[in-house]
Amino acid sequence: MKIRSIHGFGSSTEYMLFDNENTFIHQGVMYERDMFNGRCYRYEEPSGFHSRLEREGGMARRRISAALYDHLLKECETKISEAEKRGAA
Repeated sequence: MKIRSIHGFGSSTEYMLFDNENTFIHQGVMYERDMFNGRCYRYEEPSGFHSRLEREGGMARRRISAALYDHLLKECETKISEAEKRGAA
């Protein structure tokens, strides 16, 4: 599995592209396009103290527009390509 990434401060990953082309990380936030229905999502901390996800330590999946997903993916690809050209990746 080939992963292209740029690491930010410390050990956190600022931008990352996974080779499955459905998932990427943009400014530390994970985004995914569901391969079955084509819907796009952003993963975030669950809201609500009493939610099952909060108790189990999971992440909430929030739906976003396909246009926003495509824009962020393109920006992520550009940032990583620029860093690879500079030799910083």
